Amino acid sequence: MKLLVSLALLALVGVAIGEEYKMVCYYTNWAQYRAGRGKYFPENVDPKLCSHLIYSFAKLTGNKLAMFEWNDEQMYAKFQALKQQNPKVKTLIAVGGWNLGSGPFSAIAKSQANRMEFCTDTVRFLRKYGFDGLDFDWEYPANRGSPPADKANFAKWTQECRQVFEAEAKETGKERLLLTAAVAAGPATVRTAYDVPMIAKYLDFINLMEYDIHGQWESQTGHQSALLPA
Repeated sequence: MKLLVSLALLALVGVAIGEEYKMVCYYTNWAQYRAGRGKYFPENVDPKLCSHLIYSFAKLTGNKLAMFEWNDEQMYAKFQALKQQNPKVKTLIAVGGWNLGSGPFSAIAKSQANRMEFCTDTVRFLRKYGFDGLDFDWEYPANRGSPPADKANFAKWTQECRQVFEAEAKETGKERLLLTAAVAAGPATVRTAYDVPMIAKYLDFINLMEYDIHGQWESQTGHQSALLPA
């Protein structure tokens, strides 16, 4: 299992695992609304810095992925054009985020029929817009109004999507779509939200939201990647 640590948006993260090294970069579609020099578009990303680029975020409408911003389709095209600069880079789209919450995820996760409709339609969505995979960003299963059963439901969901992705690759001869997830860093949330052995079996890699280890709830500044133990 390959574990990555996501830091910021645009986030650059990476870890060496054996002979592999992944540098995962998240691009947020609201960066276009920043003022002045903070304004950021897909064409401003240097794809040679990254092994994987993740476009954030898509939302959920019913049991399907849906665009979030008014110009996402145009932004997708610019995002995929980055492959012209680095043909090796893989592009994924993330669904969810803090603002989406648990409700739309939980509604899908509660039944196998809903989950399978999502997985199947997601293949269509990813292929249509040229993405190489999907990044789940459910914050968080069995938390924020999500029932305890969603811990198991999310694990089943990852299994089912992985199986759908594998079947589609076998049928079409295309490279299999990737399946990843951004997960909580806090031990209490991890224990309640994730069946870690099961999701580790079906996800290609996991992005740990390490930027949540410290925050405004503390009385002093804490760095997520300390050089020395506390």
